[in-house]
Amino acid sequence: MRVRVRWHFYDEDGNLLTDGDYEYLLRRDEGRLHAYVAVAIDEREKLTQLAAAKGIDLPASQSRCRSATESTVIA
Repeated sequence: MRVRVRWHFYDEDGNLLTDGDYEYLLRRDEGRLHAYVAVAIDEREKLTQLAAAKGIDLPASQSRCRSATESTVIA
């Protein structure tokens, strides 16, 4: 099962910093759902915009976005 989730990220005062869309691949094992893969949909763009708004200059190597084939496995 694929699930799309929008996360909202807030600062310590409760102000919205940014949001981000992710897709998760869920599988049922032993009667429970487990997340196996998470793919960031717009992470690079949103974090780059947030950094620019905060006056942070990201080096090119840190702003590189992982492709779907480089997804993080959540066990």
